[in-house]
Amino acid sequence: MPIRAMLVFCAVGVVLAGCAGDPGFGRLKSSVLASRSADGWTVPLRELGLDGTMAHVAAPHPWHVRQVSSFDRSGGAADDRGGQQVYEGGIVLADLKGPGSVMRIWSRNPLGRLHIYVDDLEHPIITAPFEDIFSGELELFSPGFNLFASPFVGEGSGGYYSYVPIPFEKACRIVVSGDSDPLAYQITYAEFAPGTPIRSFQLDLTHDDVNYFRNWRDNWNARDFRYSTRGVEEIHGSTTMIWPQSNTHIASIKGPAVITEVEMNIDSFDPKIFEKAWIAIYFDRQEEPGVLAPIGAFFGKMDLGAADYNSVALGNLEGRMWCRYPMPFKNYAEIRLINLTDSMADFTYDVTHRPGAIGDQHYFYARHKSGTSESGRPYRIADLRGEGHFAGASIKASNANSLTFLEGDDAYLVDGEPASNFHGTGMDDYFNMGWYFSTGPYSGPTHGATFKDASSPVSVSAYRNHIMEVVPFVSSFSFQLEHGARNNKPGIQYRSVAYWYQDSATAALWDIPALEEVDLDRH
Repeated sequence: MPIRAMLVFCAVGVVLAGCAGDPGFGRLKSSVLASRSADGWTVPLRELGLDGTMAHVAAPHPWHVRQVSSFDRSGGAADDRGGQQVYEGGIVLADLKGPGSVMRIWSRNPLGRLHIYVDDLEHPIITAPFEDIFSGELELFSPGFNLFASPFVGEGSGGYYSYVPIPFEKACRIVVSGDSDPLAYQITYAEFAPGTPIRSFQLDLTHDDVNYFRNWRDNWNARDFRYSTRGVEEIHGSTTMIWPQSNTHIASIKGPAVITEVEMNIDSFDPKIFEKAWIAIYFDRQEEPGVLAPIGAFFGKMDLGAADYNSVALGNLEGRMWCRYPMPFKNYAEIRLINLTDSMADFTYDVTHRPGAIGDQHYFYARHKSGTSESGRPYRIADLRGEGHFAGASIKASNANSLTFLEGDDAYLVDGEPASNFHGTGMDDYFNMGWYFSTGPYSGPTHGATFKDASSPVSVSAYRNHIMEVVPFVSSFSFQLEHGARNNKPGIQYRSVAYWYQDSATAALWDIPALEEVDLDRH
């Protein structure tokens, strides 16, 4: 049978207002703005490409994505005691100005009662026990469709998450009342350009709304296998032998086209093949490949002992690995494998692509990085220059004495903005989990933990795919990860792959020491 068989602190209360003169907003094309001729509050989201699927991930995202969270402003590890703003007896988690949309809500301990106010409403449009939002049993909508249900919400390995979008034209305030101290949380949201015709969240779902969420749900539920679209997509696949110490051409595809899936299976006597065989993908005759990573790490398999996992973008099931980040190109794409082991391997692959014009979609990048933590300095997963958007990461951390290194916060530095505009509460929390990946390996539609060994030396591996909440940048982007509460856990060994998009095929890329002596030329 072929391989394809088938985001509480007082400053949170300060309004994070939109910036009308921001160059990131100025490029919002009128063709993107939603028409009010169609019915349903989800219609503008769909027309902006925010439909929960991978189809629009490569397109430019000309808006801001930011985050409010309970991170400890003193720099310590008390990420659930960041302060409070009292509002009519509740604690304000977020006070946002529109137009915008909440994209993600996460907590490791969703205590108290949640109240969500939209626009000028005197009363919350949603009020329920906080934990119930994630349970799949909260029925607020019309019969026949439960919006706050799997796969849009869930719980896994110590973390609760919701990806149900909550758009708002004027404002959105999220409050928790009752037993809510301590409370750890993250809320990721988008700020759209002034004038973007967003329609505010409603309790009623129209026919268009139901279709929007059903398509999203079906896409996230059917992640084990991806069937090509007959007559629209083409598949290039084969089985070949990869020789030791070789740079082997795998596939060449003429453009314009979009690679919609790369699927591979490798069989070798040497288990190091997943760490020492590298995948390189060149787009439009790049001198340096836009994709360059060990083959296992590229697909999220950061550890040889990784459990099986299946997300919308990355997966590994019984040796079959896939990546479904869309990869647009104008003229030419070439995939090569660089085997740095002394062993041969049998290699089976399928590359699915959709021929045709790609519009203004950005180029896909994925690049490996490694390093050892140093006192006082965070580990940098990505340092980017230019315009684009960050779309996810796979990370392995090992050689730790205990799991306390996970207290280190994650933070993005975007276009020179303060890090507090996108500061998280810990490595495990970034991956939508918590309590040091409490129950071990877990696989969700956008994130997962693939490995955990709590015995010294401690090791963990995890991945997250940003689908609804990619992080746009105009001039620069950096993703840093603290180790320990104050970068005080030296000696942690990190390996990571960052996934992102840029508007140029010739983006500046960091060096990879392990490949300094390797010939990356196409022969």
